Amino acid sequence: MARGFDAMAQAGGEAKALILLVTFFPQCAVSMLSMTPPVMASQIARALGFSPQIVGVYVGLIYAGAILSSSFSASLITRLGPLRTGFACVVTGGTGLALLAVPHPAASLLAIAIIGLSYGPLTPASSHVLARYRDGAGMAFLVSVRQTSVPMGGVLAGLVAPPLVLGLGWNAACVTIGAVTAALGAAIWIAVSVIRNELPGKPHGHGAGLLEPVRFIFRHRGLASLATSSVVYAAMQLVLSSFLVVYLTSAAGLDIVLAGALLSASQLAGVAGRLGWGFVADRVAAPRLLLLGIALLMAVAAGLMSLLTAAWPVGAIAGVVILLGATASGWNGVFLAEIIRDVRPAEVGLATAGSMMFAYMGTVLGPSLFGALASVVGFPTAYLVMGGAVLLAGLVGASGHTDRSDADRSEKARA
Repeated sequence: MARGFDAMAQAGGEAKALILLVTFFPQCAVSMLSMTPPVMASQIARALGFSPQIVGVYVGLIYAGAILSSSFSASLITRLGPLRTGFACVVTGGTGLALLAVPHPAASLLAIAIIGLSYGPLTPASSHVLARYRDGAGMAFLVSVRQTSVPMGGVLAGLVAPPLVLGLGWNAACVTIGAVTAALGAAIWIAVSVIRNELPGKPHGHGAGLLEPVRFIFRHRGLASLATSSVVYAAMQLVLSSFLVVYLTSAAGLDIVLAGALLSASQLAGVAGRLGWGFVADRVAAPRLLLLGIALLMAVAAGLMSLLTAAWPVGAIAGVVILLGATASGWNGVFLAEIIRDVRPAEVGLATAGSMMFAYMGTVLGPSLFGALASVVGFPTAYLVMGGAVLLAGLVGASGHTDRSDADRSEKARA
């Protein structure tokens, strides 16, 4: 097993399932860790003397840390290997959440920094692993399954954190969830030979500066168009989760319980969307045009959101919310599979890191800009503007389109 998963990539479904599991777990675990503090935001804010709205700052800091760590994730993959990089992030992320239990602003900032820095390398590392299956059938679906780990982490946070907070208090809940997750990550690292004996990743052949992933993206027109579009897609994804409840209660007159249930429905639609779009992407010659189609549906859903009123039946509102969830939270797998296919295997970590830096920028800026716009022109107009931005982003992303057969010939020529 010292030769790791290169040989496993040639093996059957059982080996592929193991590789999927060891790439799924780190992203799911760190996603859960990052989404746990917002679940107990009221208790943490009260202990620190802040208002619960501080959770908005928390989300921004998490993704700012992810942007920074994405910039050096390719170097980590080269030194540690992609699987060990992912499980190292689980251990450090768990440590960060446990540190959050210290009720002091300085400790909280350090804890948030650790969790955010642990988030960034996960997608580049797991994409580097899955790149070994780039020439096989079902590549986009495989990446999409891996990407369901992010919303599943949110589901776990919502299920695990509240009872622990009620039974133990928020401090003990942070320590318990953080320590157990870190210990589990370390145990899997030690127990699974494909991780324990992993060789370092092959050098990608480019510079090691913090901005090298961004420079790499801009040196490739196709990657640049995809990465640019992801800024808006990611912004729409965070706008959906951040503002849906407040918008449905204010504009559509729903009670908070029903609005919360529709938020959950949107997230489940996102999981289904990731799987469904990935399945379709493996069966079309132009996945970038599929992304344009997703953007078009996302724009339509955003436009319909702007028209919601209390006169709308709940079923119609649910339909719009589900469509928005399936698109705004469902594009990721197709997007990342295209990144993997457009570069050499050794460059996958670098290319994914650069593209995720763009996407994380959208998550940092999107909710704050949308909120500021909504405060000036109202939520309906803000949703219309977002719909227009999403459609424009789809056109930008499709501008780098190449037919899959053309891309395959180009790859063979480079080889």
